[in-house]
Amino acid sequence: KRGVNVRIITDDEQLKCQGNDVERLGEQYGIPFKTDNDPKKFMHSKFAIIDRRAVWSGSYNWTVGARRSNNESAIVTNDSRTAQAFSAEFERLWNQF
Repeated sequence: KRGVNVRIITDDEQLKCQGNDVERLGEQYGIPFKTDNDPKKFMHSKFAIIDRRAVWSGSYNWTVGARRSNNESAIVTNDSRTAQAFSAEFERLWNQF
C-alpha cells in the first residue's frame, strides 16, 4: 500500500506447514512468492533486504515456533556492500526458481 516491493522465496516442503503464512500473504496481499520445488533440498537461507540498504539475517525460521519459543539469533546491518551482495543473491535465487 505504501509502494513497498515485497517478494518471498520459501521452501516447498515448508509451504503447507502449520504456521506458514506465505500462501495467505500471497492471496490476501498479492505478495508474489516462489518455492525451490526440490524435495531433496531445503531453502535454508533466511534474510530480508530492506530498501536495498539494510539486511536482516539469522537463524530465525519465520515460524510460529521461532516467534514464540525458540532461541534465535539475528543480525541487522546497513553496510551497502553487504546489502548489494544479499540483493544479488536474492535475484539469483528468484530467477533460479
